[in-house]
Amino acid sequence: MRARNRCLKEIIDILEIDSKNQEIIKNDFFTIRYLYFDAGKGLTTQHENAMAAVQVIEGRITFVHGKDENACSMQGGTTLEFDARETYSIIAHENSKILITIVPIK
Repeated sequence: MRARNRCLKEIIDILEIDSKNQEIIKNDFFTIRYLYFDAGKGLTTQHENAMAAVQVIEGRITFVHGKDENACSMQGGTTLEFDARETYSIIAHENSKILITIVPIK
């Protein structure tokens, strides 16, 4: 007997996404964006009225945050929560797949 799939929404396989930048989930409460960076590329300085998290799926990046430009080295399988009201940027040291979750502050 086969198990029935009881998911309420579409299942997204992030390892199969072809786009380099794609909003994969967006609702009234949060947004999850998938980003792919070639080695040496990244995300220029950003900020928004939100709390956020960055999750590295594959690869190795440096995440830079805040006016003091605190830098964190991250690799596949790591996650970091941050205050997106302060500036942040990302540089990939190798081809990298990441997810950024943004939760607006209301």
